[in-house]
Parts: sequence; C-alpha cells; structure tokens
Amino acid sequence: LRDLALRKSAILQVRGRGLMATLEFQPDGPGFALAEVHRRLLEKGFLAGFKPAARILRFYPPLVLPEAEADRLLTALEEIL
Repeated sequence: LRDLALRKSAILQVRGRGLMATLEFQPDGPGFALAEVHRRLLEKGFLAGFKPAARILRFYPPLVLPEAEADRLLTALEEIL
C-alpha cells in the first residue's frame, strides 16, 4: 500500500500495522470521489470500512490471507484510482 500511495496522489497517508491498514485520502475533487472508490471495491468483492467524514478506507483482512488475494486487492486499487 505504501508503494501505491507514492504513485497515486489521491492517497495522503497509509496507517496501520501489518495487514490492518487505513488509507487516508485527499478531499474529493474533480475526477475523484472516495464513495465511488468504496463502491467499486465492493463490486470487486472487497470489504473495506468507509468513513466519509474522515476520508479513510480501512482494511481488515482475514487472519490467513493468501499472497494472491493481497495482490488482487492492490491491482483493484490501482485500477480504481
């Protein structure tokens, strides 16, 4: 996620420990709406906590997470953003 944040200006900060991660985003603006990012993640089968007022998405993966599934999330975020 930290590498993704370096490439995507919409992401302000990556917080958390291990796989429990939070992405803080820039305020919504032209061509970017965090609610749309959240909706598209859900459509792709990913559950993420969403706090619109704080502009964050939270990820709480299962205790056992195959590397392929983590890669699928990163690919989905890259496509959406």
